[in-house]
This record gives sequence, C-alpha cells and structure tokens, in this order.
Amino acid sequence: MTSLQLQHVSKSYRQEEVVRDFTSTIEAGEYVVVTGPSNAGKSTLLKLIAGKELVSSGVIRMNGVATNRLGAKERTLPILNRIEPLAHFFSVQRYLMGSRSKEEAFAGERQHRFRKVKQLLELEEDLLKKRVGQLSSGERQRVMLAKLFMNESSIFIVDEPLTRVDLSQRLRIFRKIREWQRQQGITLIHATKNEQEVMLADRVMILNKGKIQQVGKPLEIYNRPSNIVVASWLGSPPMNLAAVTRNNRGWTTTDGRFFPMNTKTEKRKAILGIRPEHIQPAGDEVTFYAIIKRIEIFGAETVLTFPIGEDEWKARWTGEWPLSIGEKVGCHVLACHMTWFDEEGERLENPRQRLFDLLEFTH
Repeated sequence: MTSLQLQHVSKSYRQEEVVRDFTSTIEAGEYVVVTGPSNAGKSTLLKLIAGKELVSSGVIRMNGVATNRLGAKERTLPILNRIEPLAHFFSVQRYLMGSRSKEEAFAGERQHRFRKVKQLLELEEDLLKKRVGQLSSGERQRVMLAKLFMNESSIFIVDEPLTRVDLSQRLRIFRKIREWQRQQGITLIHATKNEQEVMLADRVMILNKGKIQQVGKPLEIYNRPSNIVVASWLGSPPMNLAAVTRNNRGWTTTDGRFFPMNTKTEKRKAILGIRPEHIQPAGDEVTFYAIIKRIEIFGAETVLTFPIGEDEWKARWTGEWPLSIGEKVGCHVLACHMTWFDEEGERLENPRQRLFDLLEFTH
C-alpha cells in the first residue's frame, strides 16, 4: 500500500504559478478526488505526483521517501496514458493482455486480473474482438482505463478518464471501481469535475487557481464550505448567495428581505448562503416570500428560480408542484441551514452550528 505526502509543492511555467504551496497527505488505501473549475491546477498536480512534471519547489514523498529526483518510470505510479499508434492494429484483448507469450498472457494471475478489469469497465466480448483503431471515443476511454488497471499496483492516478462515456454508465463503472478499490486497499487519486463522482471519495481536495480551497470528506465540505468558491462549486444547483447588511434585528438583502442573526460578528456586511434543498415551502412560519421566475419539474422534484436581491436563487422541493410563473410563494429556512461569509468570501463561524457539530462528534 502506498501513501503520499506533498509539502509546500509549487509549479510555475515561466511567470505563471499553476500550483501554489500545496500541502496535503494522501493515506494508503484512500480514494481522493481532486476537483475544481477549469485551470484550477488539477491535471498539473497529478502530473507532479506521477513524475511527468518536476516540481518548482517543495517535496513529494512516497511512503516517506522523497521522490523529487525520480522520473515517472522510477516512481512506478501508473497514470492514464494515450494509446500507442502501433496498438491501433491490435485487438482490444491483445492490447490489454500485453506483448507477452500466449502462455504468460493467459497465466492464472494475469487472467484473473483481466476478467476483473473486464467486468469493472463493462467490456463485452464483441468489443474485446475489435481492433483498437475501430473503437468509438467512449469505448477507447474505457479500454485505456482498463489498460491502466491491468498494472499490478497499489496506487493509480486518473485524470477525468471517462468524459466521453454516457453519464449513467460512467457512474455505474465508478461505483464498481470504488468497491474494488476499497476491497483491494488501493490508493486512487482521481481528478474530475463531476459532482456525483466527487461524492464517492473518501476525501475531496478542491482547487482554484492552483491553490487548495478546502480538503475534507465530501459531505463535510458540502455542508460546511470554507468559502464562496467551494460553496459555488460543489452542489447542483450550487449554494444560493446574496449580499446582506446587518442592522439591529438581523441581516437584510438589497431588496429588503430579512434574515435572522445567527452568527457572531461585528461586520456590517456579509454574504448569505443557503442550499436550494434547504429552502422549503412554508407552513405557519415564513422566512421570506419569493416571486417565481422559472419552474422546472423533474418528477421526483421541482426546482424553482426566483430573484433575491441582485441574484437569482433556486429552491428544490420534493415532488411535483402545480405552480405558475409570477406566483408568490412562502419559503421557510431553518437558521442552522444559513451559512455566512465575509465580504471577501471566507466563512464566518456560526456558534449554534459549531455547538451542534461538537455535540454530534462527541456522541
């Protein structure tokens, strides 16, 4: 089993710093997802770990041993590679089994690995008989990932490996890979923008402009984002945000909506964040009224869009709601579901929520 330690790792191309002072540990047998918007530094970070790129400063350790002077071959960290031109003439099965003698290729351990990988990546018999050069883009991505997993390794690095594969099949494949990774104690580092893939991980690292924004368990980050970058990135739809001003009674949006004071701060201005699923239809207690601008009914849920201050917010209500554009509806939000950020976008601590977290942790 393989663990990794990254200490103050930075990477620059000329004057541009694409990875900034990255420090974190990836434990042996852990499934870590690296995510963030385009140009966040995800791919560069994975290349630095694998030895495809050299760090500008800092140290990368593998099982405690510094690897800065080691190239990709010496590090022996399998990372997804392009298919070699010559392999386009091979059948998929021959490509996956490698250029070995027939006896070696079909030896017990190798054959067992092949059967498992074939099942993980859903490679049908007809596909295995095809030449690699005849594959569609989605089939080729599945075969490339299968080739990676044919390596006998305790660690794998994958960078958005199945973007051309149908979403439902992609998620099904990753759930199977997750189960296999857990059973085998494999360390898996996976870069992706897909939220459903992110939520499968043991831990998530969110990057933006080469810098770590937050590291933690998926639900921990989802429920307690450290800043508005994280709040806006994780979640579909993302967290609703609105500028607010403090008065004697609480917080007020630019269009006069009032929200109760549930965070301890001397700041006069802040940013309020509420997840769409935490805005629910009001009963006797109404937090605010909304004028519906757009309705999207998905069968199991209804998503409403409405203006708040200078922003558009969304609410997710369970089931089908026979509402109309322009209709005024009462909405209710529990105080514990209100997240507050300062004007710079950094999270403000909510004492009540912090107490709840501590009580939950001790029990």
